[in-house]
Amino acid sequence: MRHGEAESPARGSKDKDRELTEDGIREVSLKGIWLNDQGLSIDKMLISTATRTSQTGKLIQERCNVPDAATYYYDEMYNAALGSLLEIVENINDKYETIMMVAHNPGVSYLTEYYTNEYVGMIPSCIVSIDFGVDSWQEVSKGLGELKLCKNELIGE
Repeated sequence: MRHGEAESPARGSKDKDRELTEDGIREVSLKGIWLNDQGLSIDKMLISTATRTSQTGKLIQERCNVPDAATYYYDEMYNAALGSLLEIVENINDKYETIMMVAHNPGVSYLTEYYTNEYVGMIPSCIVSIDFGVDSWQEVSKGLGELKLCKNELIGE
């Protein structure tokens, strides 16, 4: 998932500290409700430590009933390049079947394209679901994923 709509950068402030806008909060909340209605159970959430991704992750966590113990924050995911995100995926413990990553563009778009060979220009709060059909995260590789779900349109308009 790409984080929800964030405030424009303020002069002299850190990009990492940008918060979600009111529209971003509303949209992520609606996406969380929608995601929960799909019946998808999230085993583990991996979330960038930026404020906007942390807020997004918390809203999804609440709406999808993901326990705190299954939520992990990674500084390495903040504006991560594709290689960094690939490394995180490759190191996921195989006891987790369904992972949700909450991160930033262009990294999440590149990750989706890398795994599925499909272009998805991910707008804020976009959710994609990729099925790999393998038994181990270490087996996941380029082009192996099948794009099962792409919720790229806004719900709250």
